[in-house]
Amino acid sequence: MDIFITKQYTMKKIIRLTETDLTRIVKQILKENKKSKPKSITIELTKEWEDRVKEMKSDNLRGYIPFKTEYKLSEGLWVKIGSGPYEYNRSYLSGKQTFFFAEYSPNNDEIFVHNMNCFGNAIGKIAEETMAGQHFFMSVLDRGLSGTEDKPIGCVSGGYSYHKFEDGFEVGSTDHRGYFKIVDTSGSEENEEEPLSERYYRKRRY
Repeated sequence: MDIFITKQYTMKKIIRLTETDLTRIVKQILKENKKSKPKSITIELTKEWEDRVKEMKSDNLRGYIPFKTEYKLSEGLWVKIGSGPYEYNRSYLSGKQTFFFAEYSPNNDEIFVHNMNCFGNAIGKIAEETMAGQHFFMSVLDRGLSGTEDKPIGCVSGGYSYHKFEDGFEVGSTDHRGYFKIVDTSGSEENEEEPLSERYYRKRRY
């Protein structure tokens, strides 16, 4: 009796990828796996934020927040959420006031609060602004101060603080300082296109 042993060989196709291909694939997969962010959020100013602003004092004046306590934030827009007291310097008949503007930073799960210290007639101009694009305020800050050393005019940055939302921008969540509560989100879009990782795998199955 003769015994025959046969072997079946399966040809496998080798796919060659360049470093650029791999970089593009990894970046796309990371992008697809990243949770989508709202295009805008609506925040409520908490009592803690109001108390923080009111800690600023000048003579009999205190800092204050606007009557409106809910604000819609979108990327690239600065929204005024508080003002320090007007500080009058009798020695050179001029004044100073600090304004607080919130900026939405979706990629960092944060809100930035910018402090703008304004002097002279610049106070009235900024006091009238309730919101504006980032470029407007940056152009104001870039101009710096004019006038004289004892009577400055213009605005300078007083720095900024960050406010982190540890679990992302979920309705009802509050930042880690307890100053802002999210009451609404809008414009969040899921990626409906078939993920590149799935397309790549499906096209290369044999």
